[in-house]
Amino acid sequence: MDCGRPMQEVEDPPATNACIVPLPIAFRAPPSFWLLASLIWLLLVAALIHAGFKPDYWQLRHTESGTLPYPIGSVITFALIVLVEMTALGLAVQPWRFRRLWLRILISLIPWLGWNVLWGLAAMHQSPVRDVHSNWLLGMSAILLLALLVVVPASLWPRLRRWLGN
Repeated sequence: MDCGRPMQEVEDPPATNACIVPLPIAFRAPPSFWLLASLIWLLLVAALIHAGFKPDYWQLRHTESGTLPYPIGSVITFALIVLVEMTALGLAVQPWRFRRLWLRILISLIPWLGWNVLWGLAAMHQSPVRDVHSNWLLGMSAILLLALLVVVPASLWPRLRRWLGN
């Protein structure tokens, strides 16, 4: 594979693929960020698994056998949905970069709130697994709003000090 570069005569090719293009610097997060995101995701997966054992009282009244099987499909589906949401939100907000963080939070918050409304409209008679997902969405919305309320004054403070000093 030449990758657009001239081939070199090498007896043993390197074990790694030389055509892998590194991510732009803007998307390179510190490993601690992705470690924290992974831990939060594992906690949410544990909450989803725990919610799977809780009975769905609305659906329980409409079944003849009286017991429902464990919703393994729903747990896996919502675990993957939460993973995609966390990754998209982390890459959109990029909390490891402070420059214009308030703008990235604001731009990310608008579709996130729309996503909340979409899931909230479908929340009637929801299962416990879906309830964990709704709580995750609402909790993350509250965190984004609080972050916006903290980051905006923090980013405006140097300008305000310069303006007041002159």
